[in-house]
Amino acid sequence: DYTATVAYGSPYSVESPEIIGYTPNQAFVAGTMPAEDVVVNVIYNVNNYNLTIHYVYADNSPAEDDYTAILAFGAEYSVESPEIIGYTPNLAIVSGTMPAEDVVVNVIYNVNSYNLTIHYVYADNTTAANDYTATVAYGSPYSVESPEIIGYTPNQAFVAGTMPAEDVVVNVIYNVNSYNLTIHYVYADNTPAEDDYTAILAFGDEYSVESPEIIGFTPNLAIVSGTMPAEDVVVNVIYNVNSYNLTIHYVYADNSPAEDDYTAILAFGAEYSVESPEITGYTPNLAIVSGTMQAENVEVTVTYNINSYTLTIHYLYEDDSEAAPEYTATIEYGAEYSVESPAIEGFTADVPIVTGTMPAENVEVIVLYRPIHYTITVEVDGVYFEDVLITYNGEIVTAPVIVEHGATPSFVIDGRMTTNGDFSNIESITVDGEEVYLPEIYPLITYTYTFEPVMANHTLVVTFAFVSSDDLIDDSSMSIYPNPNNGMFSIDFSNIEGDAIYQIINANGAVVETRDINVMSGETMNFNHDLRPGTYFVRIISGDKVYVEQIVVE
Repeated sequence: DYTATVAYGSPYSVESPEIIGYTPNQAFVAGTMPAEDVVVNVIYNVNNYNLTIHYVYADNSPAEDDYTAILAFGAEYSVESPEIIGYTPNLAIVSGTMPAEDVVVNVIYNVNSYNLTIHYVYADNTTAANDYTATVAYGSPYSVESPEIIGYTPNQAFVAGTMPAEDVVVNVIYNVNSYNLTIHYVYADNTPAEDDYTAILAFGDEYSVESPEIIGFTPNLAIVSGTMPAEDVVVNVIYNVNSYNLTIHYVYADNSPAEDDYTAILAFGAEYSVESPEITGYTPNLAIVSGTMQAENVEVTVTYNINSYTLTIHYLYEDDSEAAPEYTATIEYGAEYSVESPAIEGFTADVPIVTGTMPAENVEVIVLYRPIHYTITVEVDGVYFEDVLITYNGEIVTAPVIVEHGATPSFVIDGRMTTNGDFSNIESITVDGEEVYLPEIYPLITYTYTFEPVMANHTLVVTFAFVSSDDLIDDSSMSIYPNPNNGMFSIDFSNIEGDAIYQIINANGAVVETRDINVMSGETMNFNHDLRPGTYFVRIISGDKVYVEQIVVE
C-alpha cells in the first residue's frame, strides 16, 4: 500500500504503481486532502494480451493459418502446432504463461527428412550389393541409379520419385542375365570339324561340355568348362591331327628278331610305305609295308621266311658224259647238306660226299668220276722168271700191271718149251692165295688166265715145274675152234666115244654149265653159250677119263 500523511487541503497525486500485466483503475490517485483520512482502493485489472502464432516454413512462407488468441496476463496457454505432412514444427506445442504483452510466436515448420533405403537383392532375396541409404527431405525428388552388377539386370535401372512423408524402402531385384555359349569345333586349318555347340546359360552357371570325339584327332580342349561370364562366350576347340606310332617288327618264322624294329611317328591319315630290309637267304612275307595311318598305333610283323634253293649235283665222267642221274634237292638257306656220291663200279668220285651250308643262291656241283685203277702183281715160283714167259696185251710182264676197275685182263702164261723139248709145266696158279682151277691136262705148258672184272688189287702167283721132253705123251682127244670165240664154238672129238658129261668151267674153277652128251669118235659137235668175256675150260668126262681144253671168250 501507499501511505502518506498529507496535510489537509494539500493536493496529492500518487501514480499508481505499475504492475506488469495489470492496469489500475486509477492511473493516478489525486485530489485534495480532505479532512479525513483518505483510503483509496486502486483496483488492478488484469490485462489481456494477444497471443499470435505464425506457422511458417523455413523460408517464412505460411505453412498454416495464424493462431490468435486473447489471453489474460498470466494465463497459461498451450497451443499444439498443427500437423503438416512432411514437416515438423520447431515447436510441437507453443505453451507458456501470458506475459504482459502480446506474444507473437513463429512456429517454423522444417521439412522432414526421411530415410530412403534401397535393397539390392538377387531373385532369391540374397544381397546383391550394399544397401543404398539416404536421408531425403520430404517432397524432394530422388533418382538413384541401380549399381551395375556384372551378369545381372536390375528390375529398376533407376529408383526415382518424390520423397513422401515416410521412410521409403525399395527392393531392386537383380535377375541373372543369360548369355550365349558357342563352341566352334574346327581343324587346325579352321575348317569345320563338327557342328557348333550352342547353349543359353545364366550368368554364373557352371558349364562343362565334352568335346565330341573325332577319330584321329585330339581337341586342344577335351572339355570346355567354366563359369558363364556376363557376356557371350565363343570358344574355338581346335582338333589337331593325332600322331601314332608305326612299329614294324622284322622277325624270323620262329619269332626271333631278324632286323631292328622300324619305328615312326605318323599323323592320322598319313600314307606310309616302308620297304622291308633285305636279309640274305630270306624273303619277307611283306616286301613293302604300306597303308594309311589309322587312329591307333599300328604294329606290323614282317615275317622272314627262309628261302629254299636248289642243290644240283651233276655226276659226270671225264668225257662229260653222265655217270649217274643228277641229284637235285630243295634246301633251305643256311641248312647243312651232305650228299654221298653214288657208287659207280670201277670209278671213284672226286668228291665222295658233297657237303656244305646252303648259300642264298642255287648251288651246282660237278662230281667227276674217274676210273679206278688197280695193280696186278705177277709172281713166278719154281723157276726163274726169265725161264718162262708171261704176257699182258702182248707185252711181257716185267712189273706190276695197272688196270681199270672192272677190267678183265688176260695173262698168257707160257712155260717156254726149249729147243730140245724141255719146258716148264704150269703146276698151279693162285690169285690172292686162292688156287685157280686148272684143266687136268698134262703137260700144261700154255695157259691164259683171265680175271673176273677187277675190283681190287690182286697178286697172281704161277708155280712152274720143269718137265723133260722125255715125259710128254700126246693124248689129244678133242679140238675146239674157233678159239678165242664169242661163246659159239665147235668140238672135233677123237678117241672119245659114248656117253659123257660136258662142262663149262670158269677161270675160278666154278662149273657154270653141265649137260649130258653122247659122243661118237670123229664127230664134230657145235655149242653156243651166253658167256661173259674171259677164260673158260671145256671139260669132258668120259668114263674114268677127263679131257680138258681152255677157251677164251671175247
